[in-house]
Amino acid sequence: MITLFEVDKSGCEIFEKDYSIAIVKNKEVVYGINVPQNIRDILLHLFNSRQIKMNSTNSRKEKLRFKIRTHVSLIIYLIREAIKEMGYVDKIRIEICNDIDGHFNEIKDMIYN
Repeated sequence: MITLFEVDKSGCEIFEKDYSIAIVKNKEVVYGINVPQNIRDILLHLFNSRQIKMNSTNSRKEKLRFKIRTHVSLIIYLIREAIKEMGYVDKIRIEICNDIDGHFNEIKDMIYN
């Protein structure tokens, strides 16, 4: 049996107010998270103070990579929680909305790796 996970988000970007992300397992069960503002502030502080580093050619690309990695981390966390609740998953299929324009394949690759 193949377990289907559909991934979607609301809000423009991960560090803005009212951003949330959810996965739907087999069109039945929803797992979601809305990262509290204080956590977003801490992450941004760590990134801006260079305690979290992203290798890139310029600061704009570094910030985008940081957003993508944070976004993917949340997706992986939610999928792990769903699998843990199920106990075991033989095969999975993941459908992802085009969350961050132009970075669909990068997000997909990070999740599957």
